Amino acid sequence: MSDNVLCQPTRGCRPGGIVDGTGAVIPRGSVVIRNGRIASVSSGTASAPGARQIDAHGMTVMPGFIDDHRHVIGGSFPPSDPAQWLKEQSVSRMQEFLDGGFTTIQSCRDPVEQIVELQRRLNAGEIKGPRLFTAEFAQLARPSGGGAAGALRVDPARMDQSRPPHRPTVAAVAIPRRLALPSEN
Repeated sequence: MSDNVLCQPTRGCRPGGIVDGTGAVIPRGSVVIRNGRIASVSSGTASAPGARQIDAHGMTVMPGFIDDHRHVIGGSFPPSDPAQWLKEQSVSRMQEFLDGGFTTIQSCRDPVEQIVELQRRLNAGEIKGPRLFTAEFAQLARPSGGGAAGALRVDPARMDQSRPPHRPTVAAVAIPRRLALPSEN
């Protein structure tokens, strides 16, 4: 299906098959889209007075893909010039996500000012693109041993004793029977 099917105000669609997002497939059904949102999915022909009918015979309609870990700006970290990327590449890159079937992406550790501006532009409809969620690293602890101020040199989760290289090499002692839960005695 072309982009305009998903973005136009009120349309009916008769696809060859619909994957409904639960794993079920409706072999011959209808999808009605109103105001850019799926209004209904059903087997058979839908009633949508005034809707433009799109024949998707032989095609498959399915939910959009979600990319839950993407460095959006520049595709690498750190990008050479985030402001330039936003100005020159953001429109085409967002279109590439849509063309690939991605309707939602999670930005992980992109330059904050530019990724928040990109998100604002997408939400305002100034740029056509997928739904964008953003995340940034928040330093919650300092490295142990010296406590020097400054950037965190190691992720505290990596210092977890249950993870290599700090994983214990000796098995833990079993819980004594007298301390076990009553149902285990």
